[in-house]
Amino acid sequence: MSTIQHLFNRSLTIRRKQLLNGFKKDFSTVTASMPAHIQRGTSNTAIDIYGVDRAAFSGWVDINADVKKNDMIIDQSDGRIYMVSAVIRQGTDTAVNEHKELILAEYPK
Repeated sequence: MSTIQHLFNRSLTIRRKQLLNGFKKDFSTVTASMPAHIQRGTSNTAIDIYGVDRAAFSGWVDINADVKKNDMIIDQSDGRIYMVSAVIRQGTDTAVNEHKELILAEYPK
């Protein structure tokens, strides 16, 4: 199996909302320095299918990456912050480049 990892030009930190200190939920780091590729997505698809109401982006990560819907992604390359609206497994068992596609909404700073 081949991968699309040669296209990954970004380094991401994944943060996930988890229970901390008994009852309080807050974001904590799940994965640091995960390679990825991010580019501006098609807004119509993101709005119509995934309900993204902010600037839409698409991201691609390794098929084994630990990323889930509602995770926060911090792009270490430029400091942008995104919320994951959807995680789509691409090419599972059939294609030469298995990966996860992420539908991202830019998170206001």
